[in-house]
Amino acid sequence: MIAGAVPAPSASTGSAAPRDEQATSVLDGDELSAAQAPSASRSAAPRPRPVVSDDDLARGDDAYAKARRPRWVAPLVAVLLLGAVGVFVATDPLGVMPGIVESFDRAASEMYPSRQVAEKGSADDSAAEAGEAGAGEADGAHVLSEPEAFQLLSAVYAEITSYQDALGPVIETFNGQYLIKDFDQRSQASQGAYDLRSTIQQTLDELDSLRLTENTAYAEDVEHLKQLATWMYNRVDVLCKSWDVSLAVPKGERPADHQDEILAPLREVSMVDGRAIDVIEYEKNVAAWKPVEK
Repeated sequence: MIAGAVPAPSASTGSAAPRDEQATSVLDGDELSAAQAPSASRSAAPRPRPVVSDDDLARGDDAYAKARRPRWVAPLVAVLLLGAVGVFVATDPLGVMPGIVESFDRAASEMYPSRQVAEKGSADDSAAEAGEAGAGEADGAHVLSEPEAFQLLSAVYAEITSYQDALGPVIETFNGQYLIKDFDQRSQASQGAYDLRSTIQQTLDELDSLRLTENTAYAEDVEHLKQLATWMYNRVDVLCKSWDVSLAVPKGERPADHQDEILAPLREVSMVDGRAIDVIEYEKNVAAWKPVEK
């Protein structure tokens, strides 16, 4: 019954022609157009570009470029800003500039104290008030009045004359010990001469640093005391030079073998009738050059 109801497929309708897998498939033009049409319809329409004229190209305009700010705007803003700051500083509407300037000065003085200078006019004012003592005040030294000058010069004169008493033991020590073989003993013996010379030099420095009034009556006394101290200094200095040679004798050698070298500085002293010229001049003038109150 099933066979009779459904007819068997014929060879012409029930099966397709056999496919040749080696054959090349070819689509005709109508089939290709039909296949591409849907794809083309799905494509978005291109965005139209702005129209650019020849004038735009000549000016260098670009329709897609960002709009430019004129070049003069930034300099103008900077000038206006600087002008506003200058007006603020000049007028100081808030009254803050004195405090700012003071803070800067204080910071500068703390960082660079050696570069700070005195306010202009202060030196001139000090010189005017000091009068004749202006030069001394500028050096930071006290200008002596006439009574003060006399008192100080009298004290210096007493010091100079006291060196005569100190010189005697120094000479005796030299004569007795400059040939001692023991170096340490010679070195200790020489110390008195070196100390006395340093003390006299301090006196000369003190006289050089004196500040007297311009027309002081004691100017000549100062020069006299300098000369007295110089003569005394020379008398001690020659002994120190001989001590230098004595102390330079190598250890292990006898100073007596170098006696001529040690005494050479003493032989070079200017002499008159067997006496040193420094001694003669000192003794001749020391009494007459004692300062007298004027």
